[in-house]
Amino acid sequence: MAEVIDYNDPGLLTSLHGNNPVAMGPNFGVASSMSLIALAEMDDTDMLDTDMLDTYVEAHIHGPVRLDREVEAIVLDPSHGGTGIETAARRLPCAVEWHNGFHLSVGSLLEHPEYRGVQYVDLGTSIAVNGVLDAYVLGRAAQSREYDAQSLKKVWHYLARFGVNGSGKHNAL
Repeated sequence: MAEVIDYNDPGLLTSLHGNNPVAMGPNFGVASSMSLIALAEMDDTDMLDTDMLDTYVEAHIHGPVRLDREVEAIVLDPSHGGTGIETAARRLPCAVEWHNGFHLSVGSLLEHPEYRGVQYVDLGTSIAVNGVLDAYVLGRAAQSREYDAQSLKKVWHYLARFGVNGSGKHNAL
């Protein structure tokens, strides 16, 4: 379970940065200089006209994580079934679970150039395998290091927003 730390506490700042709290720099995420807490506390009615992919809060953990004690499960996309990713995940000391998975045809991708931009539709079209994008295809593109990571993230937004699962059901975003 995550714990929220109030980085506005002067005592904590002093212990983290000596007598110079400014050493954090202007981009350090303290509650007084960002809106992440307010964003996380918004309810669904506040988000009706907002794309959830533009408002999610991404967290990074800086420090050790004990998978055997602190992680309940690794959740994989079904496109990773039978791959080295599944094999590696099964060696971890936590459960492996699967979400419904989503895939996106190039035809569907081409229907939404206004969503993130034509350049991301073009990128998605170029990396699709047999006319389809899924998490595995995007992962392979990222591993190749041939593509800008932020551009691949925009293609992933297309997959998350417009993709369908194996039953043909659209994502809930």
